[in-house]
Amino acid sequence: MIFKRFLITAFCLFVVSWCGCSVARQRRLEREFDKLTMGTARREVLKAFGRPWKVEPCGAYFGVPQKGGCVEYLYRDPFAPLIPYYYAIEFDQSGCVKDKMPWSSP
Repeated sequence: MIFKRFLITAFCLFVVSWCGCSVARQRRLEREFDKLTMGTARREVLKAFGRPWKVEPCGAYFGVPQKGGCVEYLYRDPFAPLIPYYYAIEFDQSGCVKDKMPWSSP
């Protein structure tokens, strides 16, 4: 009986911790995305956002890839696919932010 209570308590603590960390990550992504300016260096983006969910040629994930060697970092909402919200950051050939776009699925 005590072991069962321990397991239930541990599971509940895990779920609450996971949700708390996910909410904190979501708020950090929103805050950093709003502060992001064109021309920011790639290393600064990695420092602020962390490792991207996907790295693709520009436009490859959400449409037709663009030519010219630009790279797109994709960051997803921690609750995706339940909340289908993504942040796309495009870098030019010199490694500076060229464009940023939030993506949401209806």
